[in-house]
Amino acid sequence: PFLVRYKLSESVTEAILMPSGQSLLTRGEGVPFTALFEGEFDYTLIARNAAGQEVKRVVHITVVRGSKASIVVFRVEPALVDPLVGRVTLTWQVENASRIELYENDRRIQPAFTESQGEMDLIVERDTTFRLLVYDNEGDTAEKTVTVKTFIPPDDFP
Repeated sequence: PFLVRYKLSESVTEAILMPSGQSLLTRGEGVPFTALFEGEFDYTLIARNAAGQEVKRVVHITVVRGSKASIVVFRVEPALVDPLVGRVTLTWQVENASRIELYENDRRIQPAFTESQGEMDLIVERDTTFRLLVYDNEGDTAEKTVTVKTFIPPDDFP
């Protein structure tokens, strides 16, 4: 699904969205659509005033098939850590995933797994980006990243 947003001036008496031919509310602000096909498409909004004058605006969209798998939660705590301590906890919760992969700075850090939720303690010594990659049963993916920053606390840091 996607939303085509628009705002028309008060002089507009008729508005049509092509290629669907759908009439739009002249005081509306958007119209929802559900894409039936993948690919690139142009939608043209045609607005007319009472005198029959017409303006057109084109919006280009790219439709890609999304994954049925989704990442509900993916976080790291703390997000700022002293590298001498370095202990962080990754927490995840996913839905409809047939396979899950976890990466640390683009290196997979454990074999693929299927637990839909959990947490893992890790040690980091420098700025680190973790990526959670989930696959649905058709092989389509969704992913999220979280980053841990390291800092050296000053001597008087509590």
